[in-house]
Amino acid sequence: LGPYRTDPCSEVAQRARNNLAKNLECARSFQSAVRGESIPESQVPQTWYLTDTDHALSKAVYDRPKWYLSATAIRRHTPELFDSVMAVGDDHLPLKPLLDERLGPVVRDPVNHPWGENFVFVSKAKTHRALINDFSNLRSLAFDLAVERRRP
Repeated sequence: LGPYRTDPCSEVAQRARNNLAKNLECARSFQSAVRGESIPESQVPQTWYLTDTDHALSKAVYDRPKWYLSATAIRRHTPELFDSVMAVGDDHLPLKPLLDERLGPVVRDPVNHPWGENFVFVSKAKTHRALINDFSNLRSLAFDLAVERRRP
């Protein structure tokens, strides 16, 4: 949307600003409509695989007339703010909000997973491909599939 009270504003940005309240209300109603637990889904173990190898933006930096939205740009232009606006992240998403709403315990040990239960596995994998292909993740997937197949 750009800086809020900056003129001139492009037509696209102005249209987005004009529709912002309506779009936020639609998002709120959608969130309330899909919130809740599904009994069949809650019976299946939920495993979240996350990494904490990246910096993720938790707050944007605005230094007139420009926004800084990446770790590299913030470190270069406003290094004094870097620590206060960055967080431990997973592919540019801050982990803290994800872990606050987690489905189960946070596990970092690749060997001792709570098999058949909800949990979050946090690793130091450099990429999502490495995280998904990690042997411990594949093993937990195979175990959970076997548990599900044995259920009546």
